Amino acid sequence: MPRIILHFFMVAALLSLVSCGDGSEPVYFDNAEYKPNIDEVEAFVSENYIESEEIFTGVLSLSAQDALANLTDCTIILDVRPREYTSGWRIYGSVWLPYEEIRENAESILTDKNQIIFVSCREGITSENAVTKLFEMGYTSVFDIGSVGDWLGELHLEATGAIGFNYFGDDLPPDIITPINFTISQVIHEDLPEFTFTLRGTRREFYLLNRWETVFFRRDDLNTIYDITITCADENFFQELNDLNARMHTFEGEFGFRFNDWNFDGYLDISLPVYPGAGSSHPHFVWLWDGNEFVRNAQLEAIFEYTSAFVDTEINRVKTFSGRMRHWTESHYEYKNGDFVLVKQIFTNWIFTDCTEYFTERVATYELINGEMILTYEIATELTLE
Repeated sequence: MPRIILHFFMVAALLSLVSCGDGSEPVYFDNAEYKPNIDEVEAFVSENYIESEEIFTGVLSLSAQDALANLTDCTIILDVRPREYTSGWRIYGSVWLPYEEIRENAESILTDKNQIIFVSCREGITSENAVTKLFEMGYTSVFDIGSVGDWLGELHLEATGAIGFNYFGDDLPPDIITPINFTISQVIHEDLPEFTFTLRGTRREFYLLNRWETVFFRRDDLNTIYDITITCADENFFQELNDLNARMHTFEGEFGFRFNDWNFDGYLDISLPVYPGAGSSHPHFVWLWDGNEFVRNAQLEAIFEYTSAFVDTEINRVKTFSGRMRHWTESHYEYKNGDFVLVKQIFTNWIFTDCTEYFTERVATYELINGEMILTYEIATELTLE
């Protein structure tokens, strides 16, 4: 009788995979067309469970295909790998509980012992042991789905938020190209009507393999702006900025398009990244308002080529920052007679001595005086490594 009860209970648990207790429908993925063969599972259960109401000796497992096809909103995917393996790709939406902590923490994390639980691990061995342990603790609907590397659904890289999929050697999905037609309105001066800027280009969604060619993931953040159209509703104004081929990432917001008063004349100017910068290099297109239209400024674009530039409205200067680990340079520019003139530079160097806890910070300031950059301040400070 116990064998029959256990047999019936386990098959019922599997059947419950196709629905949730709240009546919600299962979530099916586009690439999941296969459902478990219930007769085969019933036979498996009959062969692997002994006649005992307390001792569990077999493990009910589901293939990655079966598990994905029957994943529902109320299913918990449990990742029992050690911490050192969870910093990489994880099954999307999974709950982490290392195998060694199951007895201590399972009941506080998995509060419903009748909830369906899919257990995954690194190679498919620890998950089998985890299922056994959970059954011994009274969990009723626990299934071993094997290695995370066999999962057919979405993976998640917590460090970057990227979504990926396990790679099994097939061709990667094709690129998806969609148009960009982004419009933003801005008043560049209180005496002028509002201007409308329309950025046109394309967004490219494509897939890449990771370094070890085990996971492919989507990159949908590469946008290319080809041209900008500028109009003004209250006046007969029209301007086009063409042949830009500017590339930027989605996270830069509004495609990196910015308004700043670069020459401090009270009128907002515009800028757009040329391509994603590296380190302190952030190349930009820059257009200054000249009273009639927006005109590209080669000087500012040259400054942007190797540095990050910002507007300091308190002192009416353009500041740039560049450098490496032990060297840092801050430069100040003033706009004089149509040119951006370098008027101040602050050089900071950190000098480290081997086998000591001390290092020296040297700061030197040069300022433009009578047409020449003159050293006006210098100091060396000994500091302690913390």
